[in-house]
Amino acid sequence: MDALDSAIVHINDVFWTWLLIPIVIAAGLYFTRRSRIVQLRLLPEMFRSITERTEAGEDGKRPVSAFGAFTISAAARVGTGNIAGVAAAITLGGPGAVFWMWLMAIVGSASAFVESTLAQLYKVRDREPGTFRGGPAYYMERGLGRRWMGALFAVVITLTFGFVFNAVQSNTIVATGKRSLSALVLVAVFGGALGSLTLVWNLADVFMGVMALVNLAAIIPLGAVAFRLLDDYQRQRRAGNDPVYVHNPDIADASGIECWQESRTRESASETTD
Repeated sequence: MDALDSAIVHINDVFWTWLLIPIVIAAGLYFTRRSRIVQLRLLPEMFRSITERTEAGEDGKRPVSAFGAFTISAAARVGTGNIAGVAAAITLGGPGAVFWMWLMAIVGSASAFVESTLAQLYKVRDREPGTFRGGPAYYMERGLGRRWMGALFAVVITLTFGFVFNAVQSNTIVATGKRSLSALVLVAVFGGALGSLTLVWNLADVFMGVMALVNLAAIIPLGAVAFRLLDDYQRQRRAGNDPVYVHNPDIADASGIECWQESRTRESASETTD
């Protein structure tokens, strides 16, 4: 077990220090420049979007609001790692670690914008009317035409979040909480039964690194599509329309896109609602 742990630690050090982190920084800086600092430039538009009123559907029911979708997304990204991880970073690196975390968050926001935009473009309709599914595996298959890459990403993210991350989070909760939680967490989480926390933690790093690398290999070549969508969104806003994706071969190839709408003005949208 110790030999395996040491080998994984060595792989992690090389993988994260010399490969993944430089690529993540370079990609974030490229997307920031290419999008003209979209993460700061469109902050007012972000606040407008998440406070916008949701229109009722054809069945009279209102879907999840933009703010509701935002809070769900934020909740999915905030876990014990955001608390314990930040505390560990400050302990090891001092207060200056906070500055670098902020800086990386700002730079990485441009990459997150591209990823989220591509996920919306290449989503597919689910069985239940008005519902959709999508994400990196879908734009890898439909945008790049590489089904094997989407399958690889799906497997890695299942291992990362389905087993390894749950084991680490369960250990953190138990270590910082009451002992009475131990039995419940260990029963609920399969990975919590693994013997070596260090091994689990290092496996999480490996899986997360592979997942990030595969995702970067997809969003970098597809980034141009996301930026053309951004330009089209802003053109529709300036024209007084409620921006929707209307199929345009100048933006993306239609073969991998299932969902688009007809453009409509704000006036026609309000008349439909009334």
